[in-house]
Amino acid sequence: MTKEELNEKLGKNGFLADNQSLSGILTYENGISSFDEYLNGKTLKEINAVIHLTKHPKGFAIKIVKNFSSFLFALEFSEINKTVVSENTETSHLIFETKNQKIIFSFKKNYFLEVEEFLNEINHKYDKQNLNIEIKTNLNQTILNNNPVNAYVVIVSSLIIVIGSFMPWVKVGILFQQKGIDTSEGAIVLVLAIISGAVAVFNLSKKENKNTWIFTISGLICALISYFYYSEINNKTSAVETGINKLSSAVGGTEKSLNIDLIGPGLYIIILGSIGLLISGLIIFKQENKNDIGNKEE
Repeated sequence: MTKEELNEKLGKNGFLADNQSLSGILTYENGISSFDEYLNGKTLKEINAVIHLTKHPKGFAIKIVKNFSSFLFALEFSEINKTVVSENTETSHLIFETKNQKIIFSFKKNYFLEVEEFLNEINHKYDKQNLNIEIKTNLNQTILNNNPVNAYVVIVSSLIIVIGSFMPWVKVGILFQQKGIDTSEGAIVLVLAIISGAVAVFNLSKKENKNTWIFTISGLICALISYFYYSEINNKTSAVETGINKLSSAVGGTEKSLNIDLIGPGLYIIILGSIGLLISGLIIFKQENKNDIGNKEE
């Protein structure tokens, strides 16, 4: 949003009206998607920026100010259903509740009176409450958004597993082919892959980080199924080779290494996709635990 667009939406302040602002006091927590994209998982401190909250005739101009540049967001008074100022032991919060979201800022407790004075000065009504607010900072808000590579690996791995499910797992030349989807194991693998891919796509589109445990569990189950199916086919292959050699010996022939291969290409593809899904799921899980520890320490 440009300065002209902001003034068109909120109205232009008169001369000296910029004094009605909170500068460098608030810390943005969440609620503004354009800010989340701008920060890209980083905190204001990490990018050496501050928040300016300025009153305009029709609403608040919220700015991320960095050096001599700023990133703007316009919040009209008509959009605000409720404003809450919450005083807590260490960190207090300023919350603007709109129809679809809560825009949350935190600030140090010693700035509480200054925030109240600002709201009183501009005659903006607010509720004073003591709320226990649990907020994850932008750094930890969305693992998939902060490091989307692993999410894309989940999607690609899931797609690979889906493709492998419709390919032969067992083949005997051109005489017989058994596709993964023809077996109960293949159906399970297919369902798990679809669920994992759908969760990853949803999280990326919504910039959320929900149900990521599904990736690790699905990858592990798919890997185990493909491993045991692979082992079972190898055992059957060995049994066939042994039977043929015994039959050959019975009719006076000699034993030979037949190198019979009954494993279809689909099973190799499933193994590849399962490994990708499992590894990416474990990496995301590790990132979540690391960030959870960071939140507790904060």
